[in-house]
Amino acid sequence: MDLMTAIDQLMIEADLDALPVWEGLPLHFTSGYIDPDEAMAALRRREEEHLDKRGSLRATHMWFPSATGGRLDLPEHDLFQFTADLRCDFWRHVDQDGNRLACLCVGGLLTMTICTRCRWHHIDSDENIAVEAWHDHAFAGWRELPILPGNLRGGMGSREMTPQRRAWIDENYPAAFRVDGAPIRTARASKLASRHVPGYSPLGGYDLADNSEP
Repeated sequence: MDLMTAIDQLMIEADLDALPVWEGLPLHFTSGYIDPDEAMAALRRREEEHLDKRGSLRATHMWFPSATGGRLDLPEHDLFQFTADLRCDFWRHVDQDGNRLACLCVGGLLTMTICTRCRWHHIDSDENIAVEAWHDHAFAGWRELPILPGNLRGGMGSREMTPQRRAWIDENYPAAFRVDGAPIRTARASKLASRHVPGYSPLGGYDLADNSEP
């Protein structure tokens, strides 16, 4: 180890020694309920404790905000979506001599949907299923909603609430599904376009794809 490297290491160790005792969320993967603010605080703490690995979320396996997730704030429920990256970086599992070490990485991406109002959460390897679980929690009965006709939706067209869409929703959706943040159900032109898309309901909620076979 050269002199500059040794000095850098001493500075890192001094920074670590100066940190207060951590009493927040685990600084690794956990399957329990997480509060979004506490999760962000844990990520910041992990960065402080691992200054040489700043931003390496895969190495931590911790929960972080999903890049593709929705965010809803309703009177009785809310929605946060987090991701945990459990994929393996093989090059991390070596000792100082380059010998491979045992790997316990699960391997994959997980999605957690969260309702802080109820301290509720659901984890799944399929993002769609995690989103559906949240809708079961916050919008029970959504699976029975009629599908918005294709001539009104236009594939993945605009999310604008047109007079025609408003009239159809008012006639076909119960009052509980005519509120801000409510979802719509649509049939996609392609079975490959099967992802539930946040913010694409004219009401501000999810466009939930109907993926059932005809």
